[in-house]
Amino acid sequence: MKIVPRILIGLSLLLSLTAAASGETGNSPSAPTATRLHRGNIPYFSGAVDESQAAIFWFGINEWFEYIPSRNYVDVRIAYSPTGLYWRDTGIDYYMWYKSDSTSNDDLTPYDALALYIDSGHDRAGSPQADDYYFLVGLHGDGSDEDTPQYRRQARGTGSGWNTTAISSAAWSDYGGWQWSDGGPNNNDGSIDFGWVMGGTIPWSAFGLAGPPAHGTV
Repeated sequence: MKIVPRILIGLSLLLSLTAAASGETGNSPSAPTATRLHRGNIPYFSGAVDESQAAIFWFGINEWFEYIPSRNYVDVRIAYSPTGLYWRDTGIDYYMWYKSDSTSNDDLTPYDALALYIDSGHDRAGSPQADDYYFLVGLHGDGSDEDTPQYRRQARGTGSGWNTTAISSAAWSDYGGWQWSDGGPNNNDGSIDFGWVMGGTIPWSAFGLAGPPAHGTV
């Protein structure tokens, strides 16, 4: 029996927008008074994002050995600019799985995928509200085709669930790539997959904003 691993990540930590990278100053937001969560401060770039200076956090343990099954691990970098919210995720993944020939109607969550859950109003509601957004990218491609809307999913909260037609996949883009030594994705026959990368920039218009939020926004 094949065991199909999957990675579906929600960014449940708090992310606050800072001005450090641009040389501007701003007060840090007050610490949350309810349940204590990890908080990352996202730097602002007035022009192109310098990935080496983007905020970084991770899921799992960075443990990889060549030709030996290793623990899955995801390294996340995130920043923002006048263009939108920038993100890039690099995963160490011994077995990669993706939906070949995906269509816009396919469920990508049984495969390797990465989801961003954005609470733009920071109300931390118990169900998806109108200020909550969902963006998902399924594993795909070798980087040669960056416009792959069939591997993107998006939605906006309704108060009780998600409206998958509220945002068009044409409103944002992504890129993806992967690497392996033999065999490649979608098998458990002992071949070695090294991992994948996904990333993109989600424009502020996808959140219903005309531009970036004020520095210090949580």
